[in-house]
Amino acid sequence: MDSKIPIMRARRFGVSRNKLGTIMKKQTIYNGEYINFNNEKLFLGEGKNSQRYDVLKYPFFDTMADRMMGQDWTHDEVNCVKDKQDFRYLSDAMKHAYTSVLQKLIFLDSIQGRGMLQTFGSIITLPELEACMTVWQHFEIDKHSKSYTHILRSVYDNPTEVFDASFRTPELVRLAGTVSEPYDRCFELVTEYNFRLLRGMDIPPAFEQELKQSLVRLFLEINILEGIRFYSGFATVWSMHYSQGLMERTGKVLQLICRDENLHLAISQYVLRLFRTVPEEGFREAYAFWQPGIQDMYSEAVEQEFAWVDYLFRHGSFLGMTPDLAKMYLRYLANKRLRAIGEQPLFEGLTQNPLEWVETYINNDLTENLPQESEILNYKVDILNQAVSDTELRELRAMLS
Repeated sequence: MDSKIPIMRARRFGVSRNKLGTIMKKQTIYNGEYINFNNEKLFLGEGKNSQRYDVLKYPFFDTMADRMMGQDWTHDEVNCVKDKQDFRYLSDAMKHAYTSVLQKLIFLDSIQGRGMLQTFGSIITLPELEACMTVWQHFEIDKHSKSYTHILRSVYDNPTEVFDASFRTPELVRLAGTVSEPYDRCFELVTEYNFRLLRGMDIPPAFEQELKQSLVRLFLEINILEGIRFYSGFATVWSMHYSQGLMERTGKVLQLICRDENLHLAISQYVLRLFRTVPEEGFREAYAFWQPGIQDMYSEAVEQEFAWVDYLFRHGSFLGMTPDLAKMYLRYLANKRLRAIGEQPLFEGLTQNPLEWVETYINNDLTENLPQESEILNYKVDILNQAVSDTELRELRAMLS
């Protein structure tokens, strides 16, 4: 009886025994043992205990969490009712493209809203990364997804029909299946990992390596999603305003969302950089496993986006945007994102943005507006600028350039 007491205590306080009787760690909500967070890993470390920010192994994540919070906004910040009138003046091709863009964006932010913390939240073991991801998820669910509903309620007589119709769109359903697969696979492996720890089972090295490979692949997909998949939709809606002055309010909401996505993109790039270059994080081998095929991943994603663009413009082009322009823009973005994570670009010679005017919408904080002329989208950004060092700003700009 007495011999079982150490085992029971071990299980209670977050450890287990393997077959040889060695005490092993396991996942708990709170690990009562001291953890040196200067030496803790991003993932699969000693576990979780006090959320503390006096010690920051990677200050970048803390900075990015603060920047996201400093850009806080509400889902109904922009009154989109006037876009209902504009919608009546859209051509059939523009109406189809506008509606389809929103349906796709709803899917992308839905999966990001639950996909990250639900997938790998339990294996994050560095407090600043956990906090950063929590803020990121908050924006996806509470800002972005609610904003799409706000737009639909403002523009459509029956917004529920727009939501429901997306599930009857084969092109979107296929895309949804492809994008969600890496999340599902990582979730499956993390669930098995936690199950093994909770049951005091061994974690075979081959299994842990497979889990790490899955996590690297997922962050590559997140980088593709944040850096490529959103942008054909953003540019399509912005083109309606840029060329014809229509759907301005929807465009402003998408500017707010895009501003967030740029930070999310930078975070994913930074994590991938750590996977690739920091040996003590334990992911270099897993990154090397995928590295020969990274260009293929991005190429496949671009081809999927090309197919979506064909669907988006199935009823024709319109002033300011054509399928050829959209595809050229996707190629340009793929090159830019690959360079940002230290990989070779896919498309030779494509270094110039074919839609230079889009930068006006992406870098909206550089545009001066009078409050009486338009809704101001950058009113909280300067609050954060005082707390971010020049070095951190240069690093962030380099990652986004």
